[in-house]
Amino acid sequence: MISEPVHAQRLPALLSQARGVAIALLVAAGLAAIHLAADGHDQQRVVQLAFLAAAVAVMLAGGRALILPGAVPGAALLVFFALGLAAALRAPSPLHGLLEVALWWLLLAVALAGAGELARDDGPGRLLVLQLLGAGVALYCVKVLVVWGSALALHGETDLFSFAPGFSNYRFLNHGQTVTLPLLVLLCLEAPARQRRFWFALAALWWALLFLLGGRGTQAGLLAGSVVALLVAGRAAFPFCRAMLATAVAGALAWVLLFRAAPFVAGMAPFGTSTGQLARTLADPGSGRGALWHCAWDLIAAHPWLGAGPMHFAHLPATAASFAHPHNWMLQVGAEWGLPALAAVCVALLAASAALLRAGWQARKDMPPPRVALCAWIVTGCAILTDALVSGLVVMPVSQMAIVLYLACALGQLRAGGAPAGPRLDALFRVLTLLALLLAGAAAVLSYQSAGAEDERYIPRFWLQGHF
Repeated sequence: MISEPVHAQRLPALLSQARGVAIALLVAAGLAAIHLAADGHDQQRVVQLAFLAAAVAVMLAGGRALILPGAVPGAALLVFFALGLAAALRAPSPLHGLLEVALWWLLLAVALAGAGELARDDGPGRLLVLQLLGAGVALYCVKVLVVWGSALALHGETDLFSFAPGFSNYRFLNHGQTVTLPLLVLLCLEAPARQRRFWFALAALWWALLFLLGGRGTQAGLLAGSVVALLVAGRAAFPFCRAMLATAVAGALAWVLLFRAAPFVAGMAPFGTSTGQLARTLADPGSGRGALWHCAWDLIAAHPWLGAGPMHFAHLPATAASFAHPHNWMLQVGAEWGLPALAAVCVALLAASAALLRAGWQARKDMPPPRVALCAWIVTGCAILTDALVSGLVVMPVSQMAIVLYLACALGQLRAGGAPAGPRLDALFRVLTLLALLLAGAAAVLSYQSAGAEDERYIPRFWLQGHF
């Protein structure tokens, strides 16, 4: 009797795992599609909305109970969104304000639904999600290597934008790397042994691209997160931080070989400049952010309670602010949603961070093997909060989807690890999520159509152009 092939035997189990984490897989697939199929910021936004809609459809059709993780205070989040709604309705352009509130609700709802899935299946399901994320990154790296090889073969002119294909600004790619790099390193440690060399090489190449593009906020965030993980978890953080260091060193070597030595051998100037990042930092450490932060402080002083309206930093005249957001998540929320809303979201973040750090502290003593993943969540969370203080991390489609994936994984593991559950999210939450999806879709279309070439207005920062 001939036995069934092993891969055929595994297929039903794989499909079962995929069904169990369908929402998290859709987020990972959305991230891959943003990198691969979209060309420019506006197409990336459309792809993001499409995959959010698919995830919401799965959430509404699933019929499973949604439970808010106890680490996240529901009351603080409700206050935050209620204040955002009030701020949007009284803003100069309620359409744009409601668009931002609806989008952020969708991102949170999908993250919580994904966390519920991963809390029920935190092992094989999470590995499948990370592998899909890694496959998307691998295919994107193929695109980068095609650009690299073409430039060498044809002696073509290249700039940093050439090595971020599909992105309107290479810095938007860095925002996503703040989240995806530590997730790839975690994949190196959790994948089956036969796959680990491949994922290690991929993480190293992802580091090399970061070094080439010079994402200072990403680098500072990952360093800060690693230090915090070591301080909190002690020796329990060594395996993950060693893997971070090893992939970073390999990435630095790959950067030297691919982007400096190879062009030199081909008789070309190096790709990028070794002194550019240092020179920029010394000449202007804030890269012009001081003026943006000053504008945000002015808005807070003028509108302390409900802010100028969500997305309404983009409503400033172009002469007052050359960017559509202040490159600081706290100033953005304070200026646009108001100081009470900022306090509410800080309460929610502090509670979730405290739960994560408590779990990391417990890993010093008696935490089983999942402590490696806990250290990854600490590093990633700190990196997000640090980078977002100096960048548009909370604004761009790729980093928004990456944050959703991170929250699903981190909150899911906290719940699976025995963290207390919060309140059950009933039918009202589902109805509000469906309404948010419809509102976001309609407002996205209307906001894009409202910007005509003849009326001297610009598309809001939801789309590529920043002002309206």
